[in-house]
Amino acid sequence: MNAAQMQLEVAFLVRRLPPYSANIHKWIVKRPKLYWRDTGLLHALLNVRDRDTLLNRSWVGTSWEGFAIEQILAALHYTNRPFDAYYLRTSGSGKPICSSRRRQSYGYWRSNSRRARAPTI
Repeated sequence: MNAAQMQLEVAFLVRRLPPYSANIHKWIVKRPKLYWRDTGLLHALLNVRDRDTLLNRSWVGTSWEGFAIEQILAALHYTNRPFDAYYLRTSGSGKPICSSRRRQSYGYWRSNSRRARAPTI
């Protein structure tokens, strides 16, 4: 990690999720992932003024992932149970999965966020 990334992390502007490392295979990406913690600040820095401008940017999905991960981790924090959050991406899929493992055998939770113009459940 370079010095600029470290400074952003120390200032709580970005969150670094370590890669999921249990039972690693060659097809799993083994680098950590950085997410902006405050997507409103990110949008202001990138000069996004309205919804249409935001939706036409190529990075809107990544911005949404960062927002969703922050909301999920904040909710898990308020359960008062310790947990670890990880980033998992296979080299073929290109899609990240935020996985949180609760300590003391509480199990695994997995979140997969994707942005689409017509959301489905």
